[in-house]
Amino acid sequence: MKVSVPFDFSKEAVNALKLGKQLATNLGLNLKLIHSLGLEDYPYYKTEEADRLKEIVFANAKSEVNKALEEVSINPNDIEISIKDGRPAPLIISTSQEREVLFTVIGRKASKVPQQVGSTTRDIMRYATGSVLSTRKETNFDDIKNILFITDFDNTPITAVGNLRKIQEINNAKLKVLYVNTKDVWQSTHETMDQWKEFCKIHNLTDTELEIINDESMEKGVLYHMRNNPVDLVAIKIQRSYGKLDLFDSHLSAERIMDHTDIPVLTYAKDAYAR
Repeated sequence: MKVSVPFDFSKEAVNALKLGKQLATNLGLNLKLIHSLGLEDYPYYKTEEADRLKEIVFANAKSEVNKALEEVSINPNDIEISIKDGRPAPLIISTSQEREVLFTVIGRKASKVPQQVGSTTRDIMRYATGSVLSTRKETNFDDIKNILFITDFDNTPITAVGNLRKIQEINNAKLKVLYVNTKDVWQSTHETMDQWKEFCKIHNLTDTELEIINDESMEKGVLYHMRNNPVDLVAIKIQRSYGKLDLFDSHLSAERIMDHTDIPVLTYAKDAYAR
């Protein structure tokens, strides 16, 4: 099994690489680095001159990647390195669909558009298979002691919760399940407690607690909790289906939360058939 880390030499990518390495080491997984060249946009891509240029760029990219790995004390011979042509998002999403990839760890950059997740990060979150862990600042894996798991208890992939439990168990972290009651999606405390108990049975969650918040929206409830409680990692579902808007758990909810925090966020697909 693998942890996949897209790498573009930015400081955010370096932070993701360090976290991905720590995650892989602690969970006993292999580490795979992905670097996208984007040469398909070169206007004379089909010529012999372009082929020679491509060979030079690939060689330089490999050299620079090896140098970057050594700067963070990673031996290039100890991990899998994939340098390919193409745009970043499709390449990263395609790699995530390999069955052995459990986590994709990405560097979350500040968007050029205020209060909006960058397009590449957004696409990866929405369409990658498995768990996507995004980080903006440098984060030490061992410091993840308080995990906030936001859920409506519906269509949650077994593997996604299993990945979260791995982190919890390795770090002996506290896992708090948060349900936000809103006027659009409202239910009684009794109903929520019953759902939580059944959810824990299905996903084999034993060392956890439930908190119920009433607020105008899911995002406001989550951000209120985060402002008033220690949180080192946020886990939340991503809605892939755009045919019917899910007011509790749309893709926009996760993105809006990410807009307002530097805390690492772990997202996973809501699709019933996602692993």
